[in-house]
Amino acid sequence: MQVGETVQGYIQSTGLQTETVQSIDSVLVGTVNHKRWTINTYYNIYFIEGIGSTY
Repeated sequence: MQVGETVQGYIQSTGLQTETVQSIDSVLVGTVNHKRWTINTYYNIYFIEGIGSTY
């Protein structure tokens, strides 16, 4: 995914949601750096490579 691309997901309370990748960085998990995509800063939704969503 690149900044500006759209991502679709399902949130139980609101149904199908479309969000836009806002930024990309990395996060240290244990001793390994993983790519992290910022999806929604209001709800603190991030996707972490090899881990999953923070939501």
